[in-house]
Amino acid sequence: MPYCVNCGVKLDDFTPKCPLCMTDVFRPQVEEKTSVDSPFPIKTDIPEQKKRKYTSVIISVLLLLPSVVSLVVNYLLSPQTPWSAYVVSTSILLWVLFALPFMFKKIRPYLLIVLDATAIAAYASVFFVLVHSGEWFLKIFIPLDILSLATGLFLAGFFKSKKHSKLHSLMAIFGTITAFSGITELILLFTSHNIIFDCISISIAVTSFILFMLLAIADKNKHFKIWLTKNFYL
Repeated sequence: MPYCVNCGVKLDDFTPKCPLCMTDVFRPQVEEKTSVDSPFPIKTDIPEQKKRKYTSVIISVLLLLPSVVSLVVNYLLSPQTPWSAYVVSTSILLWVLFALPFMFKKIRPYLLIVLDATAIAAYASVFFVLVHSGEWFLKIFIPLDILSLATGLFLAGFFKSKKHSKLHSLMAIFGTITAFSGITELILLFTSHNIIFDCISISIAVTSFILFMLLAIADKNKHFKIWLTKNFYL
């Protein structure tokens, strides 16, 4: 028979608290009742492929709703102005960029890059057709879109070919940015006379080229390479 550890009152075997001083009764000789396992798992493990499918469905529904609403409102209130085309084209572009990758069982970088470039070109063509804002689409946008496609395919092939060190990966990225910015500058030089765009592309090209050269020197200089590895984990 237990006793209260605080006041010494004799207690019953199953009294949870002392009736006199309300102190909790401690019985070290009585084993605590173990919890019964639930017949159903508390957390359900969803396969990765199912997660990807659910994600693509959710994104698709979220992008479909504003498109349908804008089409209905456009048809009922202002059928003369096809402003809903902007909403629908934006939804399609976002779907290709963010929902379509989840529908593949295995990531296909080359196919996704081609689809992304095509979707972006189609998106820009909507503005070109509806706005009629000059020849920027054919002279500037299409060449830049093709250049972006080639750049993305090159980087995808570079990183997929074999495992590279962080230093070589950064060299490839900055080198690609240098080439991309330089070619962009040539395109703008022959098609546009906007000094702001020229300054931006030149600044990016020069900055990325300097970083590329520093990394190239570090790759050849053993002591410099060790210093970068220790301080920046390259």
